[in-house]
Amino acid sequence: LADRLAEGAALRAALEGSRSMMMLADAEGAITYANPSLRALFRDHAEQVRDRHPGLDPEDPIGGDFAALHREVMHALDRERFEGADRRAPDGSDDAGRRAGLFDRLGDGLEGRIHVGGRQLAVALTPLLDDGGTLRGAFAQWIDRTEEFAMETEIDHAVDMIGMGELDLVVGAGAENRVATGINRLIAVVRDSLDEIGEVLERLARGDLSRRVEGDYWGRFGALKDAANTSLDRIAGTVARIHSAGEAMQRMAGDLEGGVTRLSSRSAQASSRPSSSPRGRRRALRSCSCSPRPWPPAQGAPVT
Repeated sequence: LADRLAEGAALRAALEGSRSMMMLADAEGAITYANPSLRALFRDHAEQVRDRHPGLDPEDPIGGDFAALHREVMHALDRERFEGADRRAPDGSDDAGRRAGLFDRLGDGLEGRIHVGGRQLAVALTPLLDDGGTLRGAFAQWIDRTEEFAMETEIDHAVDMIGMGELDLVVGAGAENRVATGINRLIAVVRDSLDEIGEVLERLARGDLSRRVEGDYWGRFGALKDAANTSLDRIAGTVARIHSAGEAMQRMAGDLEGGVTRLSSRSAQASSRPSSSPRGRRRALRSCSCSPRPWPPAQGAPVT
């Protein structure tokens, strides 16, 4: 007996000192225990608790309806049966039998979420059985996951934005969260690599082939870097060969132009000299301005 009392005292001390919110209910579905953390939550959000659960006293939840308090979670079990459990008998009393019947459906337990005063709580419901397997009640543990759930929502939004190419965002700014830190590091790597490659391509579009991707990237990003730099090297090589071929063609054109000029000059010089052919001599005589003299000269005429 002393050992059992000691175990009970230790268990109660653990429940009382836990930061998690915990409660117990009997087999009829009435709350029999709520630890200080849960009572503090009810007091802090008393108005909302009263609005949503009129039969529950935020200052003293003992005797309250366990099933109705976990409406959002219990609906996942059996909506129709829960709605029946939430009704009252004609005399105004709780239909304890209906509420207790829900515990039989818990099986090994049930997990879900509930909202209290803007706080999002993860809830775990567990049936309590004795050594013979008879249902003796239920145990509920509430854990405040408001920040975690908000982070999940923010991460989901960030993933959607990344999928649309929006990389100028920070997940969980200022929060000490390993997941958010990892997401932000991933976003930074993707953004930096795409920004650098984008700058290289923009310069290429302007005809500047001097820029290369120089960041340290691995995996697919490293392969993308290598592919971009290799493409730029090949384009630069092709442009250099085209430029060299153009210079060669310019030299050939210059040589050809010089040859044509020399040929033209020689042709002009050749046309300016008298021809030794009979036809050339006749052409030269016709072009002479002096009058022709008879040949041979008359007998006795002086030869000039």
